[in-house]
Amino acid sequence: MIKKISEILIGLAILFAAVSLILEPKDAAEVIGAIIGITLFVIGIRYLIFYSTMARHMVGGRMIFYTGLIILDLSLLSTVILQKSHRYILLYLVAVYAFYGVVQLLRSFEGKKHENPSWKFKFLFAVVDLVICVACIFFIRSESTMSVIYAIGLVPTGVSRIVEAFKREETVGIQL
Repeated sequence: MIKKISEILIGLAILFAAVSLILEPKDAAEVIGAIIGITLFVIGIRYLIFYSTMARHMVGGRMIFYTGLIILDLSLLSTVILQKSHRYILLYLVAVYAFYGVVQLLRSFEGKKHENPSWKFKFLFAVVDLVICVACIFFIRSESTMSVIYAIGLVPTGVSRIVEAFKREETVGIQL
């Protein structure tokens, strides 16, 4: 129950950030850089906490440790680089949206192959990510357009977190 509430709150915070970036697109490059840096930092710390609590006893646990360290280093590097130039933020967004769009597209095709009913949802998010990637490339010179594009990309993320929180989870009960 706490996880569902936290997912809803995170989804609402993401939607709030998206709306505020759309309403105030000027000087949003610093905010976008801070959001990217903080998000990567939190993800890196979560990986390291997961490693220290559980994954060190698992097969392949070291990979989780290395992934956490790399993401943590990437957060520090991206924070420093993104403060230097606004163009780097846009190039970073192009790379991230292209990567996640391709990954989601491949996952949706795999889900369709295995007759998973959520493949359409993943396919829709893949198309949105790839369209945002193309829009970032097309509007590479405009900082205010960059913030609106990033904010539009945040909306599906926030909505999907809220939708996932309301999904029913299947549990397996063992009766003796």
